[in-house]
Amino acid sequence: GIPLRSEDRTWDHPIVIAGGPCAFNPEPLYAFIDAFSIGDGEISTLETIDVVKQCKQEGVSREECLRRLSRLHGVYVPSLYRAEYHADGTLASFEPTEEGVPRTVVKNMIANIDTAAYPESIIVPFMEIVHDRINIEVLRGCVRGCRFCQAGFLYRPMRQRDASLLNKAAQDLCANTGYEELSLSSLSTSDHGQLEELLDDLNEWAPKEHVSLSLPSLRMDN
Repeated sequence: GIPLRSEDRTWDHPIVIAGGPCAFNPEPLYAFIDAFSIGDGEISTLETIDVVKQCKQEGVSREECLRRLSRLHGVYVPSLYRAEYHADGTLASFEPTEEGVPRTVVKNMIANIDTAAYPESIIVPFMEIVHDRINIEVLRGCVRGCRFCQAGFLYRPMRQRDASLLNKAAQDLCANTGYEELSLSSLSTSDHGQLEELLDDLNEWAPKEHVSLSLPSLRMDN
C-alpha cells in the first residue's frame, strides 16, 4: 500500500530510508527512496528517528521533514537535488535545489568503535537459521586494499574493538541467549592487533560453558 515513487507519498505513508553498502551508489533508486543514510548507522539512525518524531509532533509538512533530514551528516535526500545531462547522456552538473542542503554528502564514520553501543542480548529465533550463532564484530574496515572488495573501501579506515570489551560482550551475549557458538566476525579477523589476547580471554571461560569459537575466512599469510 506504499506508493512506489517518493513524490507520490504523504504523511499517511512511512519515510522510506535506505542504508548499507549499496547506499554509496544511490542513484538507481533515487525516485523510490526518500532518504539514504550513508556510512556507519549507529548514530545516524537515532538522529534520523529523532527528526521524524519531532516533525510529526510539530505537524510540519513531509517536505519539511525531508529538508531537515538532509541537514543531518551523511543523509542524502534525492528530491532536493537536480541533475543535468549532456546530449550524450553523461552527467553535466548535480546541484542542490535549496539553500542549506549540502552540495556534497559525506559518509558517517565512528572514529572509535569502542564507544559505539553494543547489544548485550539479541533475538533468539525458534527455528534454525543461517548464521545461527552469536556474531561479534571485532573490527570494521580492512587494511588490505584489495581492488575487488567493495566493503574494504567503503568501511575505511580500519577500526578495531578492544579485546577486553569484546570478551565482556561475548560473555554477556552467551549468558543472555544460551547460544553455544560464537563467531568473531569482520572482513579480516586475523588482522586484529589483539587477536591472540582475545582468544586467550575467551578460552578462559568458553570451554567451561560449552561454547565453541569460530572464525570467518582467514588470510593465509598471517
